[in-house]
Amino acid sequence: MKQSKRYTLVIDLDETFINSATESAHEEQIYNGIINPDNAYLFGTYIIRLRNGVFEFIEKAKDKFNLIIFTAAKRSYANFVYNILDPNKKIFQKVYARENCTITNGCFQKDMTLIDEDVTKIILIDNNKDVFISGQYGLHVRDFKGHDDNEMRNLWNCLEKLYTHGKMHTIIHKVSKTHNLHIKDKLYQERTIDIFRKRYFSLLQSSTIDIIRKIPPFKSNTVPIEIKSDE
Repeated sequence: MKQSKRYTLVIDLDETFINSATESAHEEQIYNGIINPDNAYLFGTYIIRLRNGVFEFIEKAKDKFNLIIFTAAKRSYANFVYNILDPNKKIFQKVYARENCTITNGCFQKDMTLIDEDVTKIILIDNNKDVFISGQYGLHVRDFKGHDDNEMRNLWNCLEKLYTHGKMHTIIHKVSKTHNLHIKDKLYQERTIDIFRKRYFSLLQSSTIDIIRKIPPFKSNTVPIEIKSDE
């Protein structure tokens, strides 16, 4: 379905697209067979390794989305990784770093209104749920610790399904409302989850990606429900 305005993907770096470790820790991981040495780059005393499938993901995403990097890392580090991912400076529109983050209760958060006041067209991709700000949209991925995985493929499959449905933010809103339910009535709780599964769960089948839209918590003693995929 044709979108009226291109969506913007705001992409985190550490443990989302890359993993960094000291040289000694990196060598130990290779020796123990935890990771292989491919796609590794030296930054000071750290080895930076790209998640497998990153370049393939970028190549697909750049044709459908605007791409922006937003990391809680320092500017020099962010620029170093940016030069690896986009050496010709033709893919990513901008790079946000630590100085652009908002510090809340000691946690770096990423405010999408820095990019555009209309946050319904912005999707943050991050491995850390604490960086998401209430009322904004995102996809949560598993931590990348340097081992090979299929997370980039899972992420693209989820984005593609959302994209073909048209109004991506509407679906994220509906799914995440169910993720963040605060309900005392167990029967109503179960009925709501069942409706969610029938209508939207197909978007996340065979995926490790969580759809997120943080909402301000209700003043309640009940525990929020979090619904994950089967894997």
